[in-house]
Amino acid sequence: MTLARAFLDGPHQPRGAPGVADTRGLPGVYKRYPAAGRVPFGDSELGRMLREINGLTRMRWMPAADGGELVAGRRAPSSGARYPIEVYVATGDGLHHYDPAHHWLDQLRAGDGRSLLADCLVDPPEGRPELVLLLSTVFWRNCVKYGPFGYRLQGLDAGVLIGQTLAVASAHGYRARVHLRFDDDRLDQLLGLQPYVESVYAAVTLTRNAGAAGESADWSGPAPAELAAVPAIDTIPALADVARLHAAARLASTRPGVPLDTTPPEPLPGAERRRTVHRFNRRPVPSADLDRLLDIVNRPVPADPVAADPSTIYLQASGTWRYDRGLVPTAGGPLAPAAQSAMLAEEFRTAAVTVVPVGDYERGLRSHGDRWYRMRNIEAGILAQRVCLAAAAMGMDSHVHCDFDVTAMARALGVDEGLPLVVVTAGYCQPERTDPQGEL
Repeated sequence: MTLARAFLDGPHQPRGAPGVADTRGLPGVYKRYPAAGRVPFGDSELGRMLREINGLTRMRWMPAADGGELVAGRRAPSSGARYPIEVYVATGDGLHHYDPAHHWLDQLRAGDGRSLLADCLVDPPEGRPELVLLLSTVFWRNCVKYGPFGYRLQGLDAGVLIGQTLAVASAHGYRARVHLRFDDDRLDQLLGLQPYVESVYAAVTLTRNAGAAGESADWSGPAPAELAAVPAIDTIPALADVARLHAAARLASTRPGVPLDTTPPEPLPGAERRRTVHRFNRRPVPSADLDRLLDIVNRPVPADPVAADPSTIYLQASGTWRYDRGLVPTAGGPLAPAAQSAMLAEEFRTAAVTVVPVGDYERGLRSHGDRWYRMRNIEAGILAQRVCLAAAAMGMDSHVHCDFDVTAMARALGVDEGLPLVVVTAGYCQPERTDPQGEL
């Protein structure tokens, strides 16, 4: 039995979490580097892109029994607002970390090392990409709140941010390609990461013009270290299973890649208004909007190797359906019994549409080993963000959920193969909603 298979056979939502239990005492969600390497953007396209990908774009009041708190939000949602994914970008000038709190770059290495990064990829693009984005996960940031379940959430969060990256790249005319197989040790070393504290989960190469070859810079020295110490998951007994699975997942499959369509899709006007809401008003979605949403969500994902084994979309909107080049009715039923929170149960009853990617783990585990667990969840996150952006373009709000019983959800949807990976509710919010948001 693979480690991923054993992890799947364990509880999908473990009760409790190691470490801090009081949410007001959770560690911060921003990474800090020494001030000497700071690079301001000015009015640059790269700055605008990174702000739309992972910058702070809104403030939101989160009500609570003791009054509530003001929370900074981003374009892409994150489980529990923990934002475990960090973004690094390589340009012709060097390798940088993006600091969303201050909206600047931290330079980690000087000179053009884009070819060095491309050489780490199992299936690199032809020519040197104009931009290479590296998305890493800081394990403790999620696991301190969710325990071992945080490992699954980190794959979904990475996918959500990739989905946002693809949308932003398209709006700026870039062809994007997602890389989920690479030399983990080498990429982590180039970024100066400790693999059980923070590790690269995905690379996204962006090309707009023909890539040009050239001499690569010398990036052999050490990268700057972050200012704050973060616990490593292999030192925390409650996360031993996560550390073992992460170690096994670092052995990337080297099977040949599959052809990918990297043609930029048409941008979605209005998608930038995406926001998470908790209350819908039961208004049904027009059939034309539902058709358009499903067309957007079911476009091929430009990511090898999940493009060869895509998830299937199930949904509930005036019935329960599976999407197979059209809506096919299933023997499903009410979704509320599968909810593990009163909030999700209410949204199942009031959302205009509920979309659920369903994916098979077994084929991928046989072909790609334990790494498939995180790749499958990354793909699900990409699809979830597509739903959110498409819903926003059609005037709806949305909410991404993992607080459901997987077996009960599969039964409620009439799933005949695979497991529900993530749930997205979408609809028209109630005007009296109590968690107002404002753009920054």
